[in-house]
Amino acid sequence: MLHMVLASACMLQVPPRRVDPPMPQPAPSEVPMGLPKPATEPPASSPTSAPASDSTSDAAPAPDAAAAASAGPTRDYVIDGAKPILRARPVAPTEPPAKPDRLRVRVPGDKVDLLAAGAPNGRILVFFVAEGSRIDGDPVEAPFFEDPQPIAGIDVKDLAAGVPIELGEGTAWYPYSMSEFDGTFRVQAVLDRDSTVRGHMGPGNLMGRPTTVTLSRTVEDDLTLELDALVPQEAMPEGQIGEDPDRPQLVWVNVPSTLVSTRGVPAVHRAGVILPPGYHDTAHPRRIWPTIYVIPGFGGRHLGAASLMKVVHSEIGEAALPPAVWVVLDPDGPLGHHGFVDSVANGPRGTALATELVPWLEERFRLDARPQGRLVTGHSSGGWSSLWLALTYPETFGACFSSAPDPIDFSAFQTVDLYADPNAFVDAAGAEFPSFREPMRDAFDRVCMNNRDEIMMEWVLSPAGLSGEQWDAWCAMWSPIDSITGHPRRLVDAATGTIDPVVVEAWSTYDLARRLRRDPESMLPLWRERVHLVCGDRDNFYLERAVERVRVTLAELPGAGAPADAAMVPGYVDLLQRADHGTASALSSLRFYPEMRRWIESHGAPVAAPEKP
Repeated sequence: MLHMVLASACMLQVPPRRVDPPMPQPAPSEVPMGLPKPATEPPASSPTSAPASDSTSDAAPAPDAAAAASAGPTRDYVIDGAKPILRARPVAPTEPPAKPDRLRVRVPGDKVDLLAAGAPNGRILVFFVAEGSRIDGDPVEAPFFEDPQPIAGIDVKDLAAGVPIELGEGTAWYPYSMSEFDGTFRVQAVLDRDSTVRGHMGPGNLMGRPTTVTLSRTVEDDLTLELDALVPQEAMPEGQIGEDPDRPQLVWVNVPSTLVSTRGVPAVHRAGVILPPGYHDTAHPRRIWPTIYVIPGFGGRHLGAASLMKVVHSEIGEAALPPAVWVVLDPDGPLGHHGFVDSVANGPRGTALATELVPWLEERFRLDARPQGRLVTGHSSGGWSSLWLALTYPETFGACFSSAPDPIDFSAFQTVDLYADPNAFVDAAGAEFPSFREPMRDAFDRVCMNNRDEIMMEWVLSPAGLSGEQWDAWCAMWSPIDSITGHPRRLVDAATGTIDPVVVEAWSTYDLARRLRRDPESMLPLWRERVHLVCGDRDNFYLERAVERVRVTLAELPGAGAPADAAMVPGYVDLLQRADHGTASALSSLRFYPEMRRWIESHGAPVAAPEKP
C-alpha cells in the first residue's frame, strides 16, 4: 500500500537542511494513525516538558501530575529524554600558523560579458567542504546543517575582469580563517549580487566550478579561484497543464499585488491551482469545491504543485485524498520564507493573501467562499504559517492542519527561552545551545549543529542580515527595521550571542502561545475547534518543546472539552512518538487526510454558484 511505502521511506529521512520536504502524499482514508499506542500503565518516570521560565508570566507553566493527566493520554516516552552526543565548538588551534595564507577570487579576463550581466558590486563568498565530511553536494549548496563547513565572505565594489580580489583584512570567516585549515577541501566561489531571490544562488550571480585543494598550517598556501559562470534565471511557470486545454489539471497563477511591494517593485502572488478529478465533469454532484491551501516549508515554493498534481490525479489519490481544489502557495521572498505575516520588511503578506489572492481565486474558479470551505495546511515553516493564518484570519480560513511548525512558543524557541536567556549561544553554565540533531535509537541524539554555528554562518553570508536563511528570515518576518542599516534588526549578535531585548519584544507579537495565554477568550475556541497540530517528539530542530508547552496550556485553560459544534473534527495538539522532522511530515498525512475528508463532508457544499470554467 502507498501509505506503508511512504511511511517506511520517510522513516529513513533526516532533513539535512531547512528545506521543504516532498509535497504531501495520499493516505487511504480508512488508515488509522499508524503510530505506537501509549502504554496503558504510566512509566516509572512521568512525562515532562522543557522547564518553563521563572522570569516571565507568559512562559508556559510546568505541568504537575494533575495537569499532565488532564492534558491527554499518558505517553511511554519523555520529552528530551535522549542523551545528546554534543558537538564541540569549533576552535582554532592555539599556536599561530607558520605563515598567513592568501585567498583570491577573480573573474577571468575573457569573461567581461559575465560582469556586464549585472552590477560589479556584491559579496564574494567562498565555500569549503573538507575531505571525509558527510557532504556530497557542491560546496555552494551550503550552509550544511548535518555537518557545518567553512565559509568566507567579503563585500566588493567595482569588480573588474582579470583583477583578483584578495580575501584579506575585513573578511568574515566561519569558523576561523583559512590559515588554520589543514587537509584537503573542495572549494567553490560565488559573487552574490542579486537581491530578487532568496539565498546566494540568485539569477545573475557569478559562480565558479568546485576545485579540490590541499591546505596546510605549516606552509603559506596561495589559492586563486575563478568566477566563470552565470547563475541562470529560473523561469516561473505560466499557463496550465493538462492534455485537454479546456479541462486543465493544473493552472499556474501569477497575480500582481497592489498591497505588497519589494524595494519599490510590485510583488506577485504565485500559486499552483490543482483542479481535482470531477471538477470539469458537468454531471459531477459537486459543483462548488472546497479549497485546501498548501504552504510549503522553508525553501519550498509553489512549483511543488506539479508533483502534487500527479498524486491528486492518480487512482489512489482520487480514492484517498480529500475532494477539493488544492492551491499550493509560494511563501518565498528575497528575504526568505515570509510566513504570510504582515511585516515591515516583507510587506503585508497575510492581508494581501486574504484580501487579494483568495477573492481572485474564488472569482476565477468554482470555490466555496465560506471559511468552512477553506482549509490551510503546511509542514515546518509552512506549518507555522498555516497556524498563523488560521488564528489571525479566522474569517477567511476555517481549519488548519499543521505539522512540526517553527516555534509557536518563544519561551521554547527551539532550545532557547527568548524571554529569560540573555544569550542564544550558551546557557548559564556555558554549554552550547544545540540547533540541529539527528536522533539515534531511543537513547541518544547526535547534535550536528549549535546555534552559534547556524547564526555565524548566516552572518558570514550577509552581515546585513539579508542571507535569506532561517534566522535572518525570522528577523525579516518579525523584527523592526534597524534605523542605522535600514534592514531588519537582528535578534542575536553574531559575535557574542547576546539576545536583543528590543527585538524580543517586537517578536513577542507573533508568539502564538503568548497570544493564547493573554487572550484565551478569543484564541481558545480557535485552537480547540479549528487547529489540528502534530509534531514528532524527536524533532531535529527541537520544535516539539514549544508544541508540548502549548499542549499543556490548552489542557490547563478552563473550558476543556469537545467543541461547541459536534459535527466538527475536534482540534488537538499532539506529539508523534519517536518521529523526527521528516517522518512527522509523512505520519501527519496519514492522520490529516481522513480528517480533512470528514471536515469537508460535515460542512457540505453550498448551493451552486454561476457557472465558471
